[in-house]
Amino acid sequence: MKGLKLSGRLISWCLVYEAAVYGLGLVVIAGLIPAWGQWYSESEHHRAQVNALLQGRLALSHDPARLDFDLAWAEGGVHQVWGLGVPLWRLPFELVVRLVGTEGFPDMLAFAAALALAAWALWQALLGGLWRRANGDSLPEAVAAQRLADGDSAAWVAWLIGASGLALLFPPFLNLLSAQFAIYQEVIAYEYVFGVVLIACLMALVQWPTVGRYWGLCALAGLGGLVRPTLVLHGIAMLLSGTMVCWLRGRQTAALSAQPRPDAAAGAVGSTGAVGSAAAGAEAASAGGAVLSLSATAGPRPARWASGRRLLGSVVVALILFGAGGGVLYVTNLLRFGSGFEFGHKLNVQHGGLNGSLYATRFDHPYSDEPFLSAARELFGLLFLCRELRAGDYYRQNMFPGQSPTVRWRAMGPSTYDVSYLVWMIGGWVAAVVAGWRLRREAGAKPVHGLAGAAQPLMLVALGLYSAVGTVLLLGFYLRNCVIATRYMLDLMPAFVAAMLAGWLAWGRLWAGHRGWRWAWAASGLALVFWLGWQITHARTTYGPARILTWNDVVSYRGLVAKREPVRFPPSGCYESALAAAQTAMPFNGVGWERDSGRLMPCVILFVDDPEFLELELEPVAEVAGRVPADPAQIRAKVGLEFLRRERIDRTAKGWRVRFSGPRQKRYQRGVQPVFLATVPKEFLADYTTVPWRLTRVTWRAPSPAQ
Repeated sequence: MKGLKLSGRLISWCLVYEAAVYGLGLVVIAGLIPAWGQWYSESEHHRAQVNALLQGRLALSHDPARLDFDLAWAEGGVHQVWGLGVPLWRLPFELVVRLVGTEGFPDMLAFAAALALAAWALWQALLGGLWRRANGDSLPEAVAAQRLADGDSAAWVAWLIGASGLALLFPPFLNLLSAQFAIYQEVIAYEYVFGVVLIACLMALVQWPTVGRYWGLCALAGLGGLVRPTLVLHGIAMLLSGTMVCWLRGRQTAALSAQPRPDAAAGAVGSTGAVGSAAAGAEAASAGGAVLSLSATAGPRPARWASGRRLLGSVVVALILFGAGGGVLYVTNLLRFGSGFEFGHKLNVQHGGLNGSLYATRFDHPYSDEPFLSAARELFGLLFLCRELRAGDYYRQNMFPGQSPTVRWRAMGPSTYDVSYLVWMIGGWVAAVVAGWRLRREAGAKPVHGLAGAAQPLMLVALGLYSAVGTVLLLGFYLRNCVIATRYMLDLMPAFVAAMLAGWLAWGRLWAGHRGWRWAWAASGLALVFWLGWQITHARTTYGPARILTWNDVVSYRGLVAKREPVRFPPSGCYESALAAAQTAMPFNGVGWERDSGRLMPCVILFVDDPEFLELELEPVAEVAGRVPADPAQIRAKVGLEFLRRERIDRTAKGWRVRFSGPRQKRYQRGVQPVFLATVPKEFLADYTTVPWRLTRVTWRAPSPAQ
C-alpha cells in the first residue's frame, strides 16, 4: 500500500502539472498570447470593473463622458453588461500584482488559470477518486489492490481519455477561442469553462455522494449567473440533476440498510481473507458514507421515511445555497441597473447600425408572435444546418435552412454544430433514459463508489438529466428572443457536451464483457480523434483573429478616454436640433437622429438631465409618405426602464407635438438620464430609411425663471 499511496500523490501532482500545461498551452496555440507581454484583452471593460471593485464600487465611473459602446448609463454611473463573474475571477490576480507594486495582471494568463482549474476538476472527477480509494481511503488493502487490477480498468482508462478529449477539446469551444476573442467571445468562453467545472462536480457527486459535495454543487451552480445570465438555466438543470443523484443514492442506501447485515462476529470482511468477501464488506460499509446513510436496524418503511426526511432537509439547504447565489445576482443587478431582473441589455448604447436591435430590446419586436413550429424550425436550422456565415446584413433572408421570413436581428458569426452532434446527443439521452428505467427497477442495488457497477448507470442518468433540462430551458429562452446570433448558440455547449459524455460512456458499457472490447475501444478512440480533428479543422468564423494588446496599449487607451470633454447639458432643457444633442459631449447622445436633415431612425437614444416631462415636435417626411404609417400615436418613449405615459398630441403648423409625462420613479427624476424613442410600429423596426418623421425640437424641462 505504500507504493500505492506514493503513486497516488504522484498522480495528484501530475494532474496539477498537466492542467497548467493544458491551460497555458491552449491559450498560446489559440493565438491569445502571440508574443511575450502581449497578453491583454482589447476590451477595457473587465479591467475597469476590477478597478472599480478594488475601489469599493460597482460603477466603472460616475462620469457620463466615460460611456462607451455597449456600456450602459444607469443609477448615476457607467456600467458594463457582461456580468461580474469574470471581473471577480480576475480580482485576486490583480490584487496580488498590486501588492508587489505593479498593475495589470495579464488577462490571458487569468483565462489560462481558469482553463487549468476546469481541467484539474474534470480529471479529479475522472481519475482522482480511484487513487484516493486505492490509497486505502475507507477500503481494505485487498479491495484497493483488486480495483487497480480489475479487468475493466482498460475500459475505464478509455472512458477517461475520451471524456477528457471531448470536454477539453470541444470543437465549438476551440473555434470560439480563435475567433476575435473580444469581450463577447471571452464571456462565452468563461461560461463554458464554468460549465465544465459544474459537470466535474456532478460526476464527483455521483461517484462519492456526500452532503457536502451536494451542497457545494448547488452553491456553485447558483453563482453561475454572475458569469453569464444563461448560466442561471444551467444552474437550475444542475440543481435538479444533483438532487436526483441524492434521491437515487438514498433509495439504494435505504434498501441496503433494510437488508440484514452479516454477523460482525462471523466477519463481514471475511475470516478467509478472500478478496471477494472483503469487497462485499467494504461496499456495505461504504454505504454509510452516502448522502443519506441509515441505521441497519430500521425496517423498510422506517428506512424510507427517514431517507425522505433527510433528503428533504438536504434539499432545503441546497435550495438556500443556490438561492444565495441568485440573491447576489439580483442585488447587484438592482444596484447597477435599477432592477434585479435587468442585466443591462435594455440600457446599453450602440451606434445607428444596430438600430433594429436597439428597438427590439427596448420596446417590442414582431418575432415575439412567431408560431411555435416556425420558431422551432429556425432554431434547429441555426443550431445544426447553418453553413453560410456573413458579417453584418442582419436582416437578410435565406441565410440558413429553416429561417423564418419574420423580421428578426440575426448575426452569423462563428460556426456552431452539425448533425453529428445531434446524433451523438440523442444517443446519450436515450442511454440516460434506459439507465434510469433500470435503476428504478433495481432500487436495491448496492451503492458503489467510483466509476463502476451501479455508479455507471447513475452517471448516465445524471449527465443526461442535466443536459436535457439545460437544453430545453435554453432553447425555450432563445425560441422567440428578439435578437439571435450563432455565438448565442454556444451557450448550449456545456449541456451538449454532457449529453455526448453520456453517449460515450454508454458506448463503452455496451462493449463491456464482449470478447472484442479492446478492439472496439481502440476503433472508437481512433474515430473520436478523427471526428475531433475534422470538426476543429472545418470550423469557420467571419471574425478576424484576436487583437491582443500590450500594457502600453492599455495605458494609451486610458489616456485617450481621460481626455474626453466634460458633459454639458443646455440650461434651457431642450434641444433645438440634432446638432445641439451632439454638442453636449455626451457619448451616443442623438443616435438615430440625423444631424443634417433631422430625420429619425426607428429607435433614438437621447440623454437629458433632471427630466420633468418629454415633449417632441415632429414633422412628417413627405418623400416617404404612405410607406410607413405617419401616426404620432405610434411614438413611444422610455426613461431608463420606465415607459412614459403619453399626455396629449397637438397639431402644429408643420406637424405634431407629442407630450409625455415625466418619470414616476424618483431614480429617473434627477441627474443624467437615458431616453429611448420608438418612432414606428414594431413591424418596421428594420426600415432605417423609411421612417416618416423629422424631429425638430426636444424639450424635457421648463426653463428656469432666471432664463
